[in-house]
Amino acid sequence: KLLVNLSEPSQVDRVKDLPVEGVGLLRAELMLLEALDGTHPLALIEAGEGEQVVERMAAALERFATGFAPRPITYRTIDFRTNEFRGLRGGERFEPVEANPMLGFRGAYRYTKQPQLLELELQAIARVCDGGADNLHVMLPFVRTELELRRCIEIVERSGLPGRRGY
Repeated sequence: KLLVNLSEPSQVDRVKDLPVEGVGLLRAELMLLEALDGTHPLALIEAGEGEQVVERMAAALERFATGFAPRPITYRTIDFRTNEFRGLRGGERFEPVEANPMLGFRGAYRYTKQPQLLELELQAIARVCDGGADNLHVMLPFVRTELELRRCIEIVERSGLPGRRGY
């Protein structure tokens, strides 16, 4: 199968009509930057604007789901690396300085400590599925331990996403 890797909703129109069988990896990080105009999502949550995060992420995901339907899309949830997200508006309040951010506070481990981030993403995915999309699949980033995986699965199960259309 020939699959494409994408990261920004602005790429959909340019790529959707190519002879590919779907999106093998939809990277959330750049999509998040485009969708949230460079504001750290935890700053938006702190300001009571979590719904705005859900709306913008759902709109971006809907663009992919519609553009590539019925072909599958594997959406990898946000892999916050501290060095990348520290520079976002408000990011300095949420991101520690690490000697090696590639191995530090990121991926599934971060979701175990800040589950509200994954919860908002799952709400956005659920909206897209409830709107009729059945081609979105979720991939967790940088899972290092079985405990991280189990905790993330618990968050996914609590979200109500399993059992929805397309899941």
